[in-house]
Amino acid sequence: MGLSYYHVSFVDRMFNVHGRRRLHLNQRGNRLSVHIDRQSARWSYFWLMILSTVAFGDFCAMIFGAAVKQPHYAVYVTFPMFALGLTCYLVAFAMGVWGAFGTEEISVHAGSLVWTRKALNWTRIKDIPLHD
Repeated sequence: MGLSYYHVSFVDRMFNVHGRRRLHLNQRGNRLSVHIDRQSARWSYFWLMILSTVAFGDFCAMIFGAAVKQPHYAVYVTFPMFALGLTCYLVAFAMGVWGAFGTEEISVHAGSLVWTRKALNWTRIKDIPLHD
C-alpha cells in the first residue's frame, strides 16, 4: 500500500458519513486544541452493550446449568470459564461505553502535548513533553 492510500484513508476519517467534520481545531492564546468526534453512530455502540449483556446472561445460564448437573467440576471448570466469560464481557461493555460516550481532545500548551479522553465519569489524561 502506497503513501496515497494512507493519505486518502486519513482524509476519509476526518469526516463522518454525512460529511460533517470530525476534527475541530481551536486556538486560544498560545494553546492549540484538537477535538475529535465519534466516527460511528452512537446507536451501534448501544447495540453492542445490549447484545453483549444478553450473550453474557446466556453464557452464565449455560455455565451454571452445567455446574448444577456436575457439581464436582465446579472448581476446575465452571469458575475458570466464568472468569473468562466475565473478562470478555467487561471488555466488550467497556468498548461500548467508550464508543457511545467517549470524546478525545489533544492540546498543545507550554511545551507539552496533553491527550484527554473522557467517557461518562471516566477521564484519562496523558501528558507528553515535546522536548527531550
